[in-house]
Amino acid sequence: MTRACKRKSDELQSDIFLSDDGATTFLLTQCDSGLHVEFKQRKDARCKIEHHFLFSNNIDFNIFIDQSPLRFDFPQIFLKMKRVSSEVFAEE
Repeated sequence: MTRACKRKSDELQSDIFLSDDGATTFLLTQCDSGLHVEFKQRKDARCKIEHHFLFSNNIDFNIFIDQSPLRFDFPQIFLKMKRVSSEVFAEE
């Protein structure tokens, strides 16, 4: 969790999605600032990529995810992440 992503409540509302091989992980956490997305990908034993994104609205999240290769590489995760985002921002 980044400093910009403060807890929405005592209990963080998070969803985690894993690729079938376990090499790619997406963690979506609802917070006061919006939706924090953590992306981790293990290329091999020595190389790991990690990105963090913070979205304050569903429009920005959809622009990001619709242009991501995630749509083709992990179509089921793509759909689940869009659903979670819609639910998070619908509560506002």
